[in-house]
Amino acid sequence: MVDVVRIGLLGPIVQTVAYLPLWALDAPVEAYFYVPGTAYFAMAVAGYVVASRRSGIKLYFWGTAPFRRVVTQHRLWHTAAPFLIVSVGMAAGFQSHRLLLAQFGTPTDVAEYSLVAQFLGPLLAVTSVVGQNLWTRYRSMIGTKSLEISVFRSHILIFLIIGLVFYGVLFLVMPVASNLLTAGAIYPSVLVIVFAGLYLLVSAIHQPSAMLLNDTKGLWFQAACVIMVAVGTIVLTILTVDRLGAAAPYASMVVSMVLFQLFPSLRLAMLIIRRQNKA
Repeated sequence: MVDVVRIGLLGPIVQTVAYLPLWALDAPVEAYFYVPGTAYFAMAVAGYVVASRRSGIKLYFWGTAPFRRVVTQHRLWHTAAPFLIVSVGMAAGFQSHRLLLAQFGTPTDVAEYSLVAQFLGPLLAVTSVVGQNLWTRYRSMIGTKSLEISVFRSHILIFLIIGLVFYGVLFLVMPVASNLLTAGAIYPSVLVIVFAGLYLLVSAIHQPSAMLLNDTKGLWFQAACVIMVAVGTIVLTILTVDRLGAAAPYASMVVSMVLFQLFPSLRLAMLIIRRQNKA
């Protein structure tokens, strides 16, 4: 899992290293669009190399299996498929926000949302990377039947504190960012920052249960939750953008995540822990 965390940090590092010279050279806007894809490609290559060396398993390209006499004991699609659904669902629910605001809101809504998102994204990424440390720990503890409810609750409390700290950071950073980056031309309302911070807080609290539900059934359960969150977010954003403006996507994410992801995941995680303690 340490390798996973290190590889996860490679993306932000590559993006930062690439953005700085582009900014210094006053590169055209089009050049910036190549950076995220390059960063993700670098992460994929690094992950491929590390996984191949650590596991000792030869990793072949998709579609070549019929031409190789390889006996596979584990079918990757059982876990890869729900991961793909989770990734697509998160993209549909989160990355579509600007499109929804552009269609049903105003240009000011798009600008305010985007400014907050630029600083919310890194905080969400750090929270996720920290949460990944629980993945292997939970697998080991579940295997030895040593995971207690009290331990799980203490992890939730830790991530609650992390979420509150990052919530405060977001509140402190946004006024400064507005003045420095836009000279006050774009100043997100308090409502936008409040709901963005709540979304960050809910995401942080969700980390322990997300890392616990990492077996095949747990991943399919999370995939179903993400689909419901994505659909709920899109529908609620369309219905509330007239009243909430740029805050609508963040508010919709909070409501959808709490109803369709946070509470169901916590309930299932608690149930799994209680069952393994009784066994």
